Parts: sequence; structure tokens; C-alpha cells
Amino acid sequence: MSSSRAPTWVGGLNLYPQGTAVGLDIARVAHRYWASLQTKLTDAKRLFLLYLHHSTVRCAASTADNAPEVDYTVSGCPKESSAPNAPSIFLPRNGFNARIWPMQKYQDRLTLLNLGPVAAKFDVQWITPATGSMTAAQTIDWDPVRRTCNGGSCEIVSPFYSFDIVLRVQQQIAPPEKP
Repeated sequence: MSSSRAPTWVGGLNLYPQGTAVGLDIARVAHRYWASLQTKLTDAKRLFLLYLHHSTVRCAASTADNAPEVDYTVSGCPKESSAPNAPSIFLPRNGFNARIWPMQKYQDRLTLLNLGPVAAKFDVQWITPATGSMTAAQTIDWDPVRRTCNGGSCEIVSPFYSFDIVLRVQQQIAPPEKP
């Protein structure tokens, strides 16, 4: 299996937010992050994996070297000063921390873009990593010429989840033909 910073088999993935990037809510929102693995598109049994999770930036108590980490709260990270527009103090290298906001459930809409050059049936499964249990499943027919699933859109929607979820897309192996 191989990984990529920009997988070509699935669309709808965001770029990672950094520091105080536009749209990064530093007070209470966990942002979506992901990792992806896949076999070669020409493999006999193609497999695609996508791990999605939600995290927030990590805070430091001050800008001093080796400053202790402080907890991220509903108010966000501490500010560098008391000035109204002072930036928050994040840990170096834009460190991120898992945060579960129990009142908020996540749901993702993704598009399967390229499952390989050969038409095939695929099992699409959503798995909860903490338990290994499958929470939703479907079967799709991939048409590589039209790049469609079941004759239409290849958009898939995850079930609602609290922190993280795995998408597993695996080609079914056709039974051998009878002589």
C-alpha cells in the first residue's frame, strides 16, 4: 500500500489549517484531518483506506522556550498579551491535539474519483476505529470509462460520528467462472 499527500481516488478532502489561517476557529472548533492509503490501481484486489479525525490546535502557556502546554478551553489558547487583537500562543510546529466536542457530531461528503482502470464492484464500509465495528456499508459498481458509481454520482456520505472514522473501499473478487 502507498500513501499520498493528495490522494487521487477521493475528493472533498480539505487542506490542513495552519496557525491562525483564515477560517480556523481557535476557540471551540475541531478541524478535520485525514490520512490515506491505497494499493496500486492495477492490483487484482484494489483497496483504499481513509482515516478522518477532528482535532484542535495545542496551546502553550507563554512564548518562552520550553513553555508548558496548557489545556485548550472554550475560550481557546492564551493570548501573547492583553491587547485586543493579540495572537494566541500555539505549540511549535502547529501541534494538534485530539478534542472531542460531545455535543457536535460530524458527517462527511466525499466523492470517489478514481478506483482504477477496470470496472468492478466495491464494498464501501465506514468503520469506528475505537471498536472496529462497521457503522454503515454499501456496494457500488465502478465504471472507469464514465467514472460513475451505480450509473450515477460517486458521492458517498459518512454516518454521523463523534471524533474519527475510517472509510474502507475494497474491490470484490468475482467468483471463478464454471468450465
